[in-house]
Parts: sequence; C-alpha cells; structure tokens
Amino acid sequence: MLYKYPIVAYLFLVFMPTAWANGDCQADFTFEANGLDIQFQLTSTSSAPFVASRWTFGDGQSSSRRSPSHRYRQVGTYKVCHTIWDDNGCSDSRCSELTIDLNCQADFSFQSDTSQEAAAERRLFFSDQSTAIGDSIIAWDWQFESNLAAGSKEPSPTWTYSRWGQHFTCLNIKTALGCESESCQTINLEEATSSNVLKVLQLKIYPNPADDFASLSIIFNQSTDLTIELLDLLGHRLFLTQLNDQQALLQPLDLKQYSEGLYLVRVRAKNWTESLRLTKARKD
Repeated sequence: MLYKYPIVAYLFLVFMPTAWANGDCQADFTFEANGLDIQFQLTSTSSAPFVASRWTFGDGQSSSRRSPSHRYRQVGTYKVCHTIWDDNGCSDSRCSELTIDLNCQADFSFQSDTSQEAAAERRLFFSDQSTAIGDSIIAWDWQFESNLAAGSKEPSPTWTYSRWGQHFTCLNIKTALGCESESCQTINLEEATSSNVLKVLQLKIYPNPADDFASLSIIFNQSTDLTIELLDLLGHRLFLTQLNDQQALLQPLDLKQYSEGLYLVRVRAKNWTESLRLTKARKD
C-alpha cells in the first residue's frame, strides 16, 4: 500500500512555557483540535476569583473570553499566550507553541457482484472508506488497471475489469483543506462460478467503542484464507494475522497497548476486502 502526504498528517502541541506570576495564581490551558478549529479550555488556578482573561493566538487574533474557540486559516506553528488577572491583583501568563497539520487517509473496500450473470463479467463494487479528521473529502481519483483511461471520479464506483488475474488498483483523495492521500491494493481476480463466489454472511466488531479488548466476528458461505490488519489513521500497520481455511471466525483484538482514538480493521479474502472503523475508548 502506498501513501503520499503533501501535508503531514498529524497534530501535536509542544509546550514552551513562559510565565510571569505576581501572587498566588497560575495560568494554564488545554485544547481540543478539529482540523483548523481549536477549542481552548482555561485550566488556570487562583486563590481568588478571576476578573479578566486575555488570549493571543499567534495569527494576529485575540480574545477576552475565558475558554474561546478559534479557527486558523492555514496549517502552521502558532505561539498561543494566555494571561489571567484575579481579584487579589495577581496576574500570570502561559505561552505554548501550537503546531497544526492536517490528517487524511485514503482507504477502500471492495466485493464481487454475486449475481450469476455478473460473475462472468469480472465486476466489483468499490466503497470509499477514507477518513479526514476535521475536514471533508472533495475529490476521488480511482485507477483500476494499467490503462490510464480505466478510472473513475465517483466516491464508490462499480468497475468491470477487462481480464482475470491481478490488478493494481489505487484510490487518491483530496480534501477541502488541501490534504492528499493514496491507497493501493493488488486485487487477485479469480474466474468466478456459481460455486466459488464468496459471500459475507456476517462481519461486525463488538463492543465498539471498546477499551482493552474487542472481537471481530466473520461468517462466510464457504471456507477461505483470510488476512486481518489493524491500522491507525496514518496507514501504519499495528497488527497483522493470516488465517487459512476459515468459514466462521471470532478473532480477539487486543487494544491495551494503543492510545484512545479511531482505528481501521481491514479484512481481506479472495475477490473481497472490507475495512471497519473501531474506536478505542478511554478506560474509566
């Protein structure tokens, strides 16, 4: 699988504290990010009530609200400063560098057309499974075969391949904020008959959201070889297992070592692949 990131896909905060205290008060804050939209939360402490608060966001904008929200116009690194004053005359300031980058990840699933007449036509249904946190996908570019004309701009197209065999198939996405990503898979298209068309009877993850453990339940109409992967939203493979001759499976997913957030569980079999979203929740 290939990925390209013209915009690096992560968001992090590097603290560079600068404080000037006068009395028994301490300025501090946290934030939650959703793309370019940041929600700041005042966590300052004082022995007396606060009387004033001022924020500067590093892009020429400011606010006097206690816990403001702010939308940046573009990705980059910004010096955010917060100053408080309390009723005893104490004042304190805290400055931190906030780096904002975008996060998008192309991904797709596919399955064969199980109707008898379509089985002979090498037709597959594709489904976009891409993610764009705090953003929206505005363009899809599918490439199904080596012929550059063999493509589609639809989010979830149907494609009939020109021949049986292996096909290197790719999806490129672009978001409204300019993030781009590519996902490619090699599809091994076997000649289908009424007896060897694979049908998925059950595919689910429970519980979802999960804390330390989840289970992946799969039932097919016939035995098949399987590959199961756990991926983060940057496309990094965290877990992989390959299983032979499976028709009904209950696969445990150990999540203890992973941080809370969204993950992808990808299941592959012959002429079929599917990605499910799994949320790792905070354990109480």
